Amino acid sequence: MIGSDNKATRSTTAVASVIYKWSVTDNIMIFPMMGVGKTQVNNKIGRADESSSNIVQPGVYAMYAFDAGHWLYANPKMTHTLSKPNGFGAKDKYDANTWEVELGGGYMINDWSSAEFKIEHKFANNTSINGVKGKDDTTAWIKYAIYW
Repeated sequence: MIGSDNKATRSTTAVASVIYKWSVTDNIMIFPMMGVGKTQVNNKIGRADESSSNIVQPGVYAMYAFDAGHWLYANPKMTHTLSKPNGFGAKDKYDANTWEVELGGGYMINDWSSAEFKIEHKFANNTSINGVKGKDDTTAWIKYAIYW
């Protein structure tokens, strides 16, 4: 479940997924995934439009685990929105598919902690509002984790 609240919109998305583990070798694992859920967006500017849609999110998580416990992974996925949001005018174009990829890894510092990184990239789709198309978005994360 994820959401946001800013000056223009308030949004919530909830997805439930099933995942299957397939061990190719002792070090290579592939996890096909299929998620279904719902997204809702409330527009705070102008008319108080509200849009909601069911979504489907297929993806695959692939991981290489080093013998020392370190790992690298890739997680490409696509989100398909089943209905067009409210508020799109005649000149607007809506693309129901959004593609994104997450790349990351981790290094076990000792038996109880790790240093991790990930890069998330969301590709702009063909949606355009008033002739303005969205842009790609990239986010990077660095994390230190403690296990107990």
